[in-house]
Amino acid sequence: MVVRRDFLAYLSLLAFLPKAARAATREPSDQLTAAPPTSPVPPGTNGVGPGQLSQMIMDTENKAPVIRVNCGHSSEARSLASVRRYQRDVHSPAIARNPGIYEYCHFSFDPIRPHIFASVGGIEFDCPKGEQFNSVAATLFLSEEDHARSIASPPDDVRPLLVADVPLIQKWTAPFFAEGPNGGHTYIDTTGIAVPQGPPTHPAFGLFLRQRSDANAFRECVSTMARRWSAHSDVRRLRLTLLKSNEAKQAAGDYAIKGIASTNHHMFHAWIDLVIDSERNAMQLLSKEDAKAIRPYVSAFHVYPVAERYTYVYAGRPTLVGLRGYAAYQAINEFHAANERDPRILRWMYGPVVQDGPIDPSST
Repeated sequence: MVVRRDFLAYLSLLAFLPKAARAATREPSDQLTAAPPTSPVPPGTNGVGPGQLSQMIMDTENKAPVIRVNCGHSSEARSLASVRRYQRDVHSPAIARNPGIYEYCHFSFDPIRPHIFASVGGIEFDCPKGEQFNSVAATLFLSEEDHARSIASPPDDVRPLLVADVPLIQKWTAPFFAEGPNGGHTYIDTTGIAVPQGPPTHPAFGLFLRQRSDANAFRECVSTMARRWSAHSDVRRLRLTLLKSNEAKQAAGDYAIKGIASTNHHMFHAWIDLVIDSERNAMQLLSKEDAKAIRPYVSAFHVYPVAERYTYVYAGRPTLVGLRGYAAYQAINEFHAANERDPRILRWMYGPVVQDGPIDPSST
């Protein structure tokens, strides 16, 4: 596992190195397309420092202050596996074509596991399955102008065709937004994987918290908890997003279906994207004493295991999954088909959206 993690770190760093450094470090088998560097790297760098890679991943994600989060419950007209496959390989790659997107990820959740952390009376750790999220899309933008460009696409004659997907894959949706430098923040990421695709390699969870107190006190509580957890040796990734209901913004033109976030069952005020080394140590993050300490501020604390996570756009560039879908991504990797990920063939197939080629530093 250590060898794999180091290899993933190496591939991830390649996406950000200047051309000269990248040429010096490239292995003959590496066919990845590099993105423009997002932070300076010393010329001639030949090694991969875990701390440097971690900082690059965090800086890239923390660069975007405009955030849209769409939580939902998948349609029950077909099997959950079928709905997830359609979302993954049909709908999300279509959304990834929109201009202005800086990062676009989709999470599939398994049902709530209420006993991962210590529980205490007075905080809701579970709810009926029909009220649970099992699908979350997170889209990041560098500016409101970029967001406006994104929601203005596709054109009016195409938009209804894209929106027609929604009732096929969603039973209901709860839309949220976050904004400003503190709206979303990645405190730590030592996973070594800049662009995760597929099932997680370590225990991963989506934590959704509902406030009991006023917004400022709640936000200070969860931000303090996030900072404390991110210093724990067992935590590999922690990103906190402070949520606000997005219904009004959707009415003004955001792409989505009609939300039902106004009901208290689906209203949440914080999302923690968490990856840890071992579930056995989760109680060290939230003990009974810790749960009692946050109880004056938190009324609900729902813990969803991450079943799958896909990245369709990263740092303003489409990924191979974002262009061709995960099934094609798997087949291309299985056959080591470097020709099928070459920017020239992808530009021929998909046009200007490809730019300089897909970012997929996590492929092995």
